[in-house]
Amino acid sequence: MPDTVASILLPYFPKIYSGLGTEHMNINLVSLKLTGLNTGDEIGVFDGIYCVGSIVITENHMFENRISIPASANDSLITSPNGYIQGHKITLKVYRTGKEILLYFQCVNNSQDIFEKRGSMFALVDFSRSNGQPAIDDLKEIKSYQNPLTIPLKIEINVPKEKNISVAIFDINGILIQTLFEGITEGQLQTYWDGKDNNKLQVLSGVYFCLVNQTIYGIIYQGIELN
Repeated sequence: MPDTVASILLPYFPKIYSGLGTEHMNINLVSLKLTGLNTGDEIGVFDGIYCVGSIVITENHMFENRISIPASANDSLITSPNGYIQGHKITLKVYRTGKEILLYFQCVNNSQDIFEKRGSMFALVDFSRSNGQPAIDDLKEIKSYQNPLTIPLKIEINVPKEKNISVAIFDINGILIQTLFEGITEGQLQTYWDGKDNNKLQVLSGVYFCLVNQTIYGIIYQGIELN
């Protein structure tokens, strides 16, 4: 009888450190259900070409709607680092179905995409921007609206070509709050959010997202003071 050979699935992004690492920074990805990331995606945290942290998204992560990836700092006394260098820029990549993709993300909660020993970054990923297929052709970066709802918030979207457009507000858990527009349009689209849900009830203070055709268009900080 032939011997049975065990197959071990190794991570796609090999970390440059061994063991538990040191001086960890927590890379927190929030609102996973809105990001376009899926169960089974492997996320790598990079300092330049070096992977300093990685994790595979599980069903439990999707249920919790967030994930925290520890990244290890450099403590090497030789030339080649074995972790991130404090002050360097953070980049994220995803490995999915044989492809490695650089992730588009925006920091939230006043955090920064800079490595800091024992620090934390909170980020919202948008996979549709990462794979080069945004809902709106000229959509470049996520807009930020800070405490705008003393009057209805005006949301302006440029639609260069006639297109079926959906504009909706979601909360941080990925729950639909209010649909603002659905239909075919072209040119400058203006729509308004009054800070209420589809049942005309005022929303609580918190972070909300405006999605255009399932692409994150804006982050709305309602009732939250940002320093």
